[in-house]
Amino acid sequence: MADLTISGVGEITATSGFVIATSMGRGIAGASITPGQALYADPIANNALKPAIATDPLQASHVIGIALNTASVNQPVIYAISGDITLSNANGVTSGTVYVLSNTAGGGFIAPVTDTVTYVAVLGVGNGGTTSGGTNNFRLGLMPAAVVH
Repeated sequence: MADLTISGVGEITATSGFVIATSMGRGIAGASITPGQALYADPIANNALKPAIATDPLQASHVIGIALNTASVNQPVIYAISGDITLSNANGVTSGTVYVLSNTAGGGFIAPVTDTVTYVAVLGVGNGGTTSGGTNNFRLGLMPAAVVH
């Protein structure tokens, strides 16, 4: 399966209905950030928030959440830590599928656990009423372990 493609969004939104409330954090961007990217706190750059990639053990082990807004360097970033979010315009989050940090260049991408990744950092699970895709509800369950896959 391919990485989730999240496009054309101004913000990733907290969901309503039968969901868990979204817990959020705030920080300062250390790189350009778009909504839906998995972020890590860079301990070398005063914990500035940057898109994470699964080929780097430092990044995979410091994943802190999913970006909820767009930010340039030194701008504020709001990110989801736990609970449910809706990935607007995503290419179909599959209910019951576990998603991890991706190896895709550029960082911040979300991939199904069946993809080959270097260092595993679990991000969450598809949370909807169908197992055939079509839902964009995502339940965060961060485990930034950076375990070799």
